[in-house]
Amino acid sequence: MGFSWTGNVFATTCRDLQIRLIEPRMAKLAQITPGHAGSKASKLAFLTNRKQLFTTGFSKYTDRQYAVWDINNLSQPLKMDILDSSSGVTFPYYDPDTSVVYLAGRGDGNIRYYEMVDSFPVLHYLSQYQSSAPQRSLCAMPKRGLNVNACEIFRFYKLYATKNYIEPISMIAPRKSGLFHEDLFPETAAPTPSMTTEDWLNGQNSPPVMTSLKTRDSLKTNKPVVYRAGDNQLITSDRNNELKFRFIADTAKVDYRPLSERKQNKGALTDDDVRGGFNR
Repeated sequence: MGFSWTGNVFATTCRDLQIRLIEPRMAKLAQITPGHAGSKASKLAFLTNRKQLFTTGFSKYTDRQYAVWDINNLSQPLKMDILDSSSGVTFPYYDPDTSVVYLAGRGDGNIRYYEMVDSFPVLHYLSQYQSSAPQRSLCAMPKRGLNVNACEIFRFYKLYATKNYIEPISMIAPRKSGLFHEDLFPETAAPTPSMTTEDWLNGQNSPPVMTSLKTRDSLKTNKPVVYRAGDNQLITSDRNNELKFRFIADTAKVDYRPLSERKQNKGALTDDDVRGGFNR
């Protein structure tokens, strides 16, 4: 299942091999179309800023497939092609900031990635990450957690299929590190909702609140709050904590242990010295 950019519709795949586009506020089935012909599981990613769907599944000959669909007309896919003949279910992951789709199969050791384009052939194969260790599942780090100075454009956390640990996998663009690249890191979705639940239920549509990865304040608490139109910056729900974190990072390393457990360094100020300074 995947939601649109504004949350007004969502798309699903199902065991009956159908792809559905649903308007949840009206409890209405907007469109339905046959998907991949194979009986194995099919997965879906909503290409949010492109108004397209990306699905993975199997052909009737059990070949793994991918397909791209226009949400305005699901009668025929814009493109459908075969990946390979492996048996693992393929999961799509979409990065709307770079228009890149990552495909990772359960039991595979590789991750393919493609760039979505506006003209035919709809997408271009870029490259793949390869590993000899098979994966059981993956999850992605939000863009706000990436190392932009190292040109890290995406990060997976790989759950191994044969071992009990998780490995981070970073996708690094071949650019000069230490610099901020505007084309690699455009504004991304912020941790702030663009409307209230009541507004959404009343039929309002609003795109996500965006934030810059260049001017981001890494000390923000990132607690989501109601977005007020007209504000030129994100307002966190605990401004006081944000200021405290900023002060701590800029001025001192605070020791939160009880006084009985602290060890005073030679020449360091004691608590009595600090209190005496304030009294003076």
